[in-house]
Amino acid sequence: RVRTSRAFSALTAALGDAPGTSLPLGQLRYRRLLLLMDPDADGIHTAALVQLFLLRCMPSLIEQGFVWIIHAPWGEIRRPGLDPLVSFDAMEYRHQCRAMEGEPGVLRIRHRGLGTITPEVLARCCIDPATRRARALSPADVREAARVFGGDAESAAP
Repeated sequence: RVRTSRAFSALTAALGDAPGTSLPLGQLRYRRLLLLMDPDADGIHTAALVQLFLLRCMPSLIEQGFVWIIHAPWGEIRRPGLDPLVSFDAMEYRHQCRAMEGEPGVLRIRHRGLGTITPEVLARCCIDPATRRARALSPADVREAARVFGGDAESAAP
């Protein structure tokens, strides 16, 4: 059923491949597939589902490092006259909040989705290749995502 879903069919068509085919990676339309999801629980779950789909239907993309995860900011602290402090996980955010306690004019923002991130921070942290946090997705990453969500990545492989 997944292979026939509209969303995944559109994704594979955009890449220039179809699930289960063996199109050489050199013929893909793009050099990389970048995954950017909301920095909340729903975004993490969605990323896990996409990863499992790719492992099952297009494993060579993951095995050869074509799929990258972009880390969206988890939170942000804005201070008057200074660039925002951006955090990428809960612990970093709490640490930054504690460090700014008592400072006047500090605004603390916990991002619940990409729409809550200002265009400037989104561009710096997620879009600009020189400053974004991104890494290649490995088969071990997909296995770990499956484990966390109670699935079996090994049975997901073709």
